[in-house]
Parts: sequence; structure tokens; C-alpha cells
Amino acid sequence: MRLAIQCEDRIGMVHEVLKLFAPHRIDMRLIEVDTARRCLYIGFPDIKFDSLQQLLAAIRRLEGVEDVKLVRFSSSEREKNTLAQILEALPDGVIAIDLKGNVTMATELAAKDLGVSLGELMNKPLNLFIKAINFSKLSGADMKRGITKRIRVHRKSLLMELQPIKVSTEKEDICAGAVIHLKSETRIDRQSERFRYGANEFKLEQYFQSDMVLSSTMGACLIQSKRFAMLNTPLMISGETGSGKNSILNSIIEYWKSHGYEETQVHKRAAVSFQTQADLQLFLLAPGWLIIEGIEGLNDTAQAQLAHWIETSKFIVEDDHVYRRLVVLTSFSSHYFREESSFSYELYLQLSQQNIDVPSLRDRLDDIEGVANEIVKQVCGHLRVDSVSLSSSAVTALKMYDWPGNIAELKGVLYSAVASTERSELVAEDFSLFSSSKGRQLELVDNSLDKTIKEWEAELLRKLYPQYPSTRKLASALGLSHSAVANKLRDYAIGK
Repeated sequence: MRLAIQCEDRIGMVHEVLKLFAPHRIDMRLIEVDTARRCLYIGFPDIKFDSLQQLLAAIRRLEGVEDVKLVRFSSSEREKNTLAQILEALPDGVIAIDLKGNVTMATELAAKDLGVSLGELMNKPLNLFIKAINFSKLSGADMKRGITKRIRVHRKSLLMELQPIKVSTEKEDICAGAVIHLKSETRIDRQSERFRYGANEFKLEQYFQSDMVLSSTMGACLIQSKRFAMLNTPLMISGETGSGKNSILNSIIEYWKSHGYEETQVHKRAAVSFQTQADLQLFLLAPGWLIIEGIEGLNDTAQAQLAHWIETSKFIVEDDHVYRRLVVLTSFSSHYFREESSFSYELYLQLSQQNIDVPSLRDRLDDIEGVANEIVKQVCGHLRVDSVSLSSSAVTALKMYDWPGNIAELKGVLYSAVASTERSELVAEDFSLFSSSKGRQLELVDNSLDKTIKEWEAELLRKLYPQYPSTRKLASALGLSHSAVANKLRDYAIGK
């Protein structure tokens, strides 16, 4: 229980307040004076309501007391927890020590770097965990100069940076200890990479320069995206659920902004949220990028209103420099709008004047390794763990799966695998999805078992060959002779 007592700053106030607690035999846990806020905080175990009422009434009768109320925390407790949250959010481990070298504060990441739990680290001499420096014998002058040193702990190299903790008095700044940052090579590399590429995960230009786009289908999609980025006519982005439509859209918008339109606004709404004509009208009056998700969910009235707006509106009004670009997203194909849906096909044609069809993950198998590596890198950063790589068996397993959930499903599988592994390399067995997945469905070819087996074998070799790009490597992986594999590759017309 905490009390906040708003009162005058006068001699004897604390003594008078504390005297009121004695008759109630209350064990005091916290006494804190906040002179900046003219507030006295008192902490103690919970007491009966009747006793609390008597205590509050007695405190209010004291001279100079303006207000008394129950609070959940004191000023210093809030600041301490805020500081702890800030430190935990930092990309590096942080440790604070006193002048004797004892740990007074530390983050979970710092404890992990040292190979111990946070409880084992707190209030212990830091020399028990880092042998390279005798922290108990560091002088105030040593701390003031600061120390940067490469250390090795648990077979892991770390860069240690030590800076003094200063307490200001009326006469001078006094050294009260030191704060230590522990930086790993992996985290430094990751921070440098983020600085080079910026915060956006999938910028259009980055897509073109990375190994996430090796397939011809995704390459064509990005070329088309780049061409459509600077136009002002309606744009439709279609593709299966989880295929990355929003990533492509964000990349196009970033590409647009990089050409001198940084202040452009972006407005996004789900089609089903437009329940009245006023809702849609207000949305269409906004300047900037107008994005409607799940366009197939637009009701009939809104469809007619949107069709009229497209026919009569100018997307760029040069007189007052208003830019409007309508973009719609859908998980359905042209066949659905034409044959299976009650959606206005005329409106569909208006919306799809430029159409970007984002390929499914199973149609861009050559990109899976690059996409998976990028996702794993992001997951490691999010979980703040050392880099994890993909083994050849893991990549092969990822390529063999059909991915009905596309990139969204791939992200979930990789996040689970990274979070649950203790190794630095993922293997096929780390993906629980594959133990229960039936993968691609096989059908009998021409009522022939022999033809069916050959077709399956050809498909398997086409997927494996990029991972083992020579007949000898592939033969070794499959446990077959070099000549047998060479003959099969020739028979199925499989090349690099």
C-alpha cells in the first residue's frame, strides 16, 4: 500500500506524519520525500479499511497537509521501473557496478551474455563473471577515463565499454560507480546493417539488390511494381493470403516518397468498414494514397459510389497540388470477380487498370532461401539472440513444402524454430510443420506407377539441384553414384 501526501516543505513534517503510524503498529516499508513535487510517499503492508480511514483523517488534520491519496507506486519506484524498461529495450547488455565492483543493476541480455541468470548476477562481484579486469580495484580516475576492452566470456567475444556514473553535488561531481555496455559482434553487425538499409524491411530497391528475388515470377512482379509506382491511375494488388501484398505496397509507397514526396499521407481502410456513403465520401476526399483492403467486401452502394468517383475525379489536381492515388488489395483472382462473385465486374476493370499479381511462395521456390534468411535475421533481432543460420537440410525442407499460408506461414514457422532452438543452425527437424504436413499431393500419371515415380523424382531433383549445384555434391547428398545422378539429370533435362 502506498500513500502520497501533498504537503508543505517544512521542518518536522515527516516526523509528525510518522508519529501517526505508531499507534496502528504499522511496519514501514518506504519513506520517500519528493521535494520537486512537494510530496511525501509512505509505503506499508495492507491494513484494514477502518484503520486506513482513521489514519487518513489524522494525516489530513496535520498543519500544511493539502491532500492524501492512495497510489500504486512512488515517484522513485516509477522512475526505477522506467529506467529498467529503457535498459531492457537497448540492443546491448547493460551492467551497473558500485565502487567496489559489485553489480547493482543489470539487464537480462547482459546476464545471458555472461552465461548466468539475472538473479545469479545481481549484487555479486562482477569479477566472478568477467576475469579480464579487476573491477574492485578500479580507481575513480580509471572509471572517469572510461575503458574499452575486448573480452572473452563462455567462448564468446564481447566488446566491453565502461563509463563512470557521476553524482552531482553542490561542489563537484562524484564518481559513484560505472555503467558497462556489453556488445557482441553479431549485434554490432546487425546494427550496422540496419543503419545502412534503414528501418523498412522490404523497400523496393532493396528487393532488387537482394537474394530474395531470384525467381523470374517475383522479378517480373517487382519490375511491374516499379513501373506502376509513379503513376496516378488506380492500382490493384492481388495475391493469395499471406503472399506479401502489403510488403509490395509499402515498398511502392517508399519508392514514391524517395522521389521527393516524403510528406505524402497514407490512408488505409478495410472495405467492409464503409457502411454508409458518407464513410466512403469522407475517405475519398483525403489527399495522398487511398488504400482499400479486401475490396471484394465493398457493398453494392459503395461499389456504385466508388465507380462514379473514379469516372469523374482527377487523381492529380495540379492547381492546388492535391495528389490522390487509389490502391486496392484483394486475395481473389480475376476469375473470381468475373465468374463467382456478385462484385461489379465493370468496377473491377476500373480498379485493375494496373494490376500487380504477387506470386505465391510455391511459385517462387528460388527465393525461399533468401526470404527465409532475411526472416531469420529479423527474428534473431527481435528475440535478441545470436545469429542463427539455415542448414542445407532446412532449406531443402522449406522448398519441399507447399506453403498454403505463403510468407505469413513461413514467418510463423521460422519464428517458432528460432525461439525454440539452442543451436546456431536450424535443421529440417526444427520445423514441426513438416512432421505433420503431407506436402504436395501426388496423382497417378497415365495410370502408370513408373511414370508417377519418375515425375516425382524429377520434381525432387529440380528442387535439390540448386542446393547441390554439381553432380558430385548432389550424388553425395543422395548417397548415389556420380554417374547415376548425372544420367538422371540428363534424362530430366535438369541443368543449372
